[in-house]
Order: sequence, then structure tokens, then C-alpha cells
Amino acid sequence: MSGETKISAAIAKMIEKEFSDWLIIDRHQCGIIRVASRFIHCGRKGWPDRLGMIRKGQYAGKFIGIEVKGADGKQSKAQIDFQAMVEAANCFYLLVDSVEDCRERIKQILEEQ
Repeated sequence: MSGETKISAAIAKMIEKEFSDWLIIDRHQCGIIRVASRFIHCGRKGWPDRLGMIRKGQYAGKFIGIEVKGADGKQSKAQIDFQAMVEAANCFYLLVDSVEDCRERIKQILEEQ
């Protein structure tokens, strides 16, 4: 498991433990699988690692995407474009590098309500 994958899994556990009343989040399955002699693409390019929705408050129903990047990680063009689309729709896109970073960003959003 890569460092980003471990952080993403830890973020999911943190959200479930600390914010489950406020957020519903799930993993975005993506990648390529081989079936017989064909390759099948799963998921869409550019979508964040975790997808979800705010459950209550003034932001209830708003989309939230969480993209995890390690210290040296950079977003792809597709990820940058997706982030711009989410933010243009007045929804939330969190680009984080740790569980603590994600926790603080979620707290900021919830405190704005």
C-alpha cells in the first residue's frame, strides 16, 4: 500500500469516528483491470480519492471531494480540472497531505455553517 493510500484509509477512519454525523464519504474506485485479453478502465480520470456529501447544516447536500497527495505529490491536469469544476459549483475540494490536515480543513468548513 502506498503512503497516499494509507493516509486516505486513515482519513476515512477519522471521518467515520469524528464526523459521521456531518459527512458521508466513500472511496472512489479507479484504475485499470484486465479481463481476459482486454483492459477495462474503472472510475473517471481526475476524480478525488474520497467522494462524499455534507449531511446537515447550511451546506447539507453539497459535494465534498478529498484528494490525498504526499509531500512530493502533484495533481494531474485532470485532477486540477476536476477541482476547478467542483469549486465553480460552490462545493468543496480538499487537497490534503495528512489526517490532521484533513481534520482541520473539515473543521473549517463545519465552523462556517
